[in-house]
Amino acid sequence: MQVTKALPHIRLLAANDGKVAELDAVWDEYKSLCQRYVTQFCGETVPDGYTDFIFESFLSARWQRVAVMQAAGMAQSWRTNRGKAWAAYEERLKRYQGLESEVRAKRKEPEWKEWQLPELRRACMQASVNVVERIAEEDLPLAVEAARQGS
Repeated sequence: MQVTKALPHIRLLAANDGKVAELDAVWDEYKSLCQRYVTQFCGETVPDGYTDFIFESFLSARWQRVAVMQAAGMAQSWRTNRGKAWAAYEERLKRYQGLESEVRAKRKEPEWKEWQLPELRRACMQASVNVVERIAEEDLPLAVEAARQGS
């Protein structure tokens, strides 16, 4: 007897509308929760994937933990890259200020442009060997549809 472990070839479009709506609701809540933690970790607290939950959500504790861990990773990367950019800016500014006044008049003073917070834009939900990717509203014309009979 053969036991089927996974059916990765079944497309999301084959699922019923209720399941797709539930996945959309989970994605919307996950995205919102993850974004709140990214904002928290980029500005107010040090990124920590194992921090206590501080935002309310209907998602399970496991989903919430994954959102916190993903947000912590995004925020840590953002902080590291922003820190490197800030150090490079300070170095350029120091060099600029060390120039003679007539040379400085010919050059533009370096400017710091504040970085935007990272934003979660795309979902890729994974469960062992199955992968589901939600198509954004602007990409709906590119969505795969079931084949139609000839006209």
